[in-house]
Amino acid sequence: MQRASLLKRFIAFVIDLLILNSILLWPFNLVILKKFPNVETLLSNPAQLAQISSQLAITAFLSGIVILLYFTFFEFKFQQTIGKYFVKIKISEQKSFSTILATNLSFIPAFPFVFLWLVDVVYLIFNPNNQRLTEKFFNVDNVEINSSSWSAHYGIKE
Repeated sequence: MQRASLLKRFIAFVIDLLILNSILLWPFNLVILKKFPNVETLLSNPAQLAQISSQLAITAFLSGIVILLYFTFFEFKFQQTIGKYFVKIKISEQKSFSTILATNLSFIPAFPFVFLWLVDVVYLIFNPNNQRLTEKFFNVDNVEINSSSWSAHYGIKE
């Protein structure tokens, strides 16, 4: 099987982020907007900003956990996320839950995982195999699904 192209991986990631933002993270966005309807007022009052910074940090951390669970669940259960499904790419072979979880730890916005995000993206861009560093470390490959194997993968008779 052919490794997934960087363009397809990027498009799949954008689709996944749109899904996450519109469906899963919407409640977090509503809470933030309800608590802080006027950003200008908030920014002009440093005392209030300091007071709510811990609430924002908790919200960011919980959002990261939701994102981590989304990618880990779909990649473990189906070998692909919804975005990967639409661009016809998947993980080449079934991996353990802990392996999939480990490759997605960069979605947690906390030290030291936040550094993984930058390193993973830079490594992905410059790696000829289009793998993130964590995928390389855990031997996870994303491959393109051709039409016949895509149909067989989903039990569709041609």
